[in-house]
Amino acid sequence: MRNLILLVLLSTLISCGGDDQFFPAQDLEATPLPTNPVAPIKERPENLEVVEEEVIYDCSSELEEVVVDVSIPESTNVCEWGIGENLSKKNSFTRAKKETPIGFTLPDNATICSLEITSERDVFKYDDHLYLTLNNSIIFSSFPDHMTDLMVPGTDIPQFDWELLVNQKFDNSDKNRFCLGSEVGSTCIVPQTQRTGEMRIHIVDEVVQNVFALGANDEQKQTHVLNLIISGDNDGSDCKHSAMDLKVRMKIPKIP
Repeated sequence: MRNLILLVLLSTLISCGGDDQFFPAQDLEATPLPTNPVAPIKERPENLEVVEEEVIYDCSSELEEVVVDVSIPESTNVCEWGIGENLSKKNSFTRAKKETPIGFTLPDNATICSLEITSERDVFKYDDHLYLTLNNSIIFSSFPDHMTDLMVPGTDIPQFDWELLVNQKFDNSDKNRFCLGSEVGSTCIVPQTQRTGEMRIHIVDEVVQNVFALGANDEQKQTHVLNLIISGDNDGSDCKHSAMDLKVRMKIPKIP
C-alpha cells in the first residue's frame, strides 16, 4: 500500500440553459489507506427513511459534476496466505483477499447523487475474483453468490463482510456477476477473471442515492472510500491485478 499512487483531480461542470460552462479544476485531498475504515452495516439504521428523504431533496436541486482521477499501480504480490484474516490455500474456495482502499473528499459534505466509473484503457486484469465497494457497499462483484446474505436487512444493498465470504466455494466457469441495481438499469462492464478488458460501471441515480443514505454520517458524508478487493484460492497469481487509471464521475448539489 505504501506504493499506492493516487492522482486526484476535481473538475467542475455546471450546465445552465443547455450551455456548458467550465470552471477551473480544484485539487481534492486523497489518502492511500492501509485498510478499509468502513465497517459493514449489519442492521438497518433506524433513521434511514428520514436520511433517504433528505438525500432525495438534495439531489432534486441544481447539480454539478465532479470527476476524480485515480491511478492504481499494478499489484505484483500474491495473497498473503494464512496472515491476518486470510486462510491457507484451498482450491476453489475464497481463502484470502487483498484490498486497495482509496479515500477521496468532496466539498461541503456533498451528497453523491450519481456515479459512473470508467477505466482509461481496456488493459485491466485480475485473479481470482473482484469486489468493488463504495463506503463498503458492493457495487460490483465477479462472484455473485451470497449477495442476498450480505444485504442490509430491509434494503437491496449488500455490504462487503469478509466473515461471511471467506471459505465460500466458487466456480470460475460461472460467468454470472453482480451489478448493483441491474434490475432497474445499472450496467457493469468488467472483464471476466484472468481476462483483460475495460471497466465501465454506471449505477442508476436512485440506487446511488440509497447507497449514500445508507452510509451517511458526519464523517462519511465528506470522506468516501472506493475499495478494490481481489480474492483468491490457492494459485501463484491470486490477489494480483494490473495497473488501472479510473475516472470516477459524480453529480453533487451545486456549491453556491
